[in-house]
Amino acid sequence: MPMNEAETRAEYIDPKLKQSGWGEVEDSKILREYRFTDGRIQVGGTRSKPEIADYILVYKQKDRCCRSKTRGFTTNRRCNTS
Repeated sequence: MPMNEAETRAEYIDPKLKQSGWGEVEDSKILREYRFTDGRIQVGGTRSKPEIADYILVYKQKDRCCRSKTRGFTTNRRCNTS
């Protein structure tokens, strides 16, 4: 039976992040389901849907990488978390 997204995260992704030290090492943290833009401004002043990262890995107050379902894995992308 296929796993849903929450089960995949709990069984595979979260343990690997923890094993790698994210959220365990001093000054590191994991932000989950983090909204990092308000959406693109469209004609007429309305906005598209906000962009939400599945995970943002932060070390010493600097974003190290974002992971978004729609954009895939991006490294060293500024996600404006601070």
